[in-house]
Amino acid sequence: MNFTHAVPVAGAIEYLAGDGAVTTLALLRGFIVNQGDAWGYTLNYVRDGVLPSGAPADIHGGYLALIRTLGKRTAELHAALSQRTGNPAFDPEPVEARDISAWVRHAHDVASATLDRLEQKRATLDAAMQSQAMQLLAARTELLKRIDTCAPAAARAFKTRLHGDYHLAQVLLAQNDFHHRFRGRAGTPAG
Repeated sequence: MNFTHAVPVAGAIEYLAGDGAVTTLALLRGFIVNQGDAWGYTLNYVRDGVLPSGAPADIHGGYLALIRTLGKRTAELHAALSQRTGNPAFDPEPVEARDISAWVRHAHDVASATLDRLEQKRATLDAAMQSQAMQLLAARTELLKRIDTCAPAAARAFKTRLHGDYHLAQVLLAQNDFHHRFRGRAGTPAG
């Protein structure tokens, strides 16, 4: 994968099965001198900051510049993951109708479970939130119908590799730039 902002792989222990399948058992990462992860940096920034008045760009310009860099690195990561490698296990694949159906079904199930939980917890909410919850619950049928009908039956798109556990705690801040600490899984590229 062509992504220069990943923590480098220093070595790996792999298992070669009789059928030729390779599974990564252990991974050794290179060390990057860093300022901590983006989650810790953000928590410290919020904790140490004061709620000032004024334009956000004037007050938070340095932090916003870092976040723009993180957005750029995230886009570069996704572009790298979408590249063809010549390895059919990792090359992009066309999205099929069954993929779209599965995604819609999953979104429907998650929304339905969320609405069920809201119904169960509604009595614990304050009056204003209960009113809003009731409005949302009253729209349940329409919401689920929209989920069921929002996606096209087919799409000219591709599925790509996943980056796995990507959140602020997996991103190192180093010299005011960001490096992703991939958590490799068996059978997936780790960096």
